[in-house]
Amino acid sequence: MPNPEVIAHRGYATRYSENTLVALEAALRAGARYVEFDVQLTRDGIPVLQHDADLARTTGRMGRGMDLDLDTVCALDAVEAPRFGTRFTGERIPTLAQAVDLLADRPQATAFVEIEEESLAHFGTVRAMRSVLAVLEPLLARCVPISSRPWRSTNCSRDSHRTDMSGDHHDLVVVGGGIHGAGLALAATTAGHSVLVLEPAEGIDVR
Repeated sequence: MPNPEVIAHRGYATRYSENTLVALEAALRAGARYVEFDVQLTRDGIPVLQHDADLARTTGRMGRGMDLDLDTVCALDAVEAPRFGTRFTGERIPTLAQAVDLLADRPQATAFVEIEEESLAHFGTVRAMRSVLAVLEPLLARCVPISSRPWRSTNCSRDSHRTDMSGDHHDLVVVGGGIHGAGLALAATTAGHSVLVLEPAEGIDVR
């Protein structure tokens, strides 16, 4: 029986502050070929690695990242003090661009990039997707953008299998991702989830 593939959820989050560069690096050093991390947008529309809309749990600062500019968000320590105390003082919230730079040096790695529902709702699906895909473009073959937001199909992208999607709702959206995106979609469908597979080539200009 082949060994199961490991997807490091938010990096090596059991030992390191989640969604940080050190957590991603540790997961890849430990042998994970797949990592997952979460993305929210700052007030100025820049994607950063952060799961919660509110910053309190990971940084200790009350308030939403989407209400702060990039410089303010990236100056915060992502210490996760309730779990790790001061161990990760100085480990900042990274930008999505920094995560892409890290992955560029590791050609064996694939990333599942979850665009969080709060940013999709606040900035609008098209704007949020454009912001994320523009950063991922150099590594889009190895980065699979996903969203688990309760989703009503929009015209921001193309579904390669259907032409009329109005009124459809989906548990998971997978944007491109080649064989890895297809595998994720198949696994989710097998588990009983409704999955929408989108291609970024039409409707979203990532340039």
